[in-house]
Amino acid sequence: MIEIEIPVVRTTRLEKGMTTIAAFLLIGFWVMFIIIYPKLPTEVPIHSASFTSEAYTYGNKGLIFLLPVLTTGLSLMLFALRFVPSLFNFPIKVTEENITILIQLTRNMVAQTNVIMVLLFLCVFIDFSFVAFDQPIDGLGFLLIGLLVYLVALVFYYFVIIIKKG
Repeated sequence: MIEIEIPVVRTTRLEKGMTTIAAFLLIGFWVMFIIIYPKLPTEVPIHSASFTSEAYTYGNKGLIFLLPVLTTGLSLMLFALRFVPSLFNFPIKVTEENITILIQLTRNMVAQTNVIMVLLFLCVFIDFSFVAFDQPIDGLGFLLIGLLVYLVALVFYYFVIIIKKG
């Protein structure tokens, strides 16, 4: 196996913007959690029917604390991953000519994935909160489906771009 020196790759505006958006969404998530948590009933939905806002299972409201904690942990891991390109796995052969663009594209994709992941968890929290207050939001499932479709399309887009750049 040939070792290629990993270059220092500058952060793009897209990457900076997505990182900023993810940070603001996380802060908003925690602010919303701090405001809503004391008002939640003692039992909240911990598992709901797919995209219908009907609660299947209720549990202690302390379990809903896991949503912002897991979101923050995953977001921080995705943030850190961007700076360890040796962990990236590319579908094409990496050469000295294409390594910089591959790293840049992958870091952009990871930053965008971070935003989508935070939005997904935020939507789940909002859905569970409204169901706990017996006020389910109609149409929230479509937002979740839309975010998931965007995530799949984003990964596919970058996969195609990386193959073309190779």
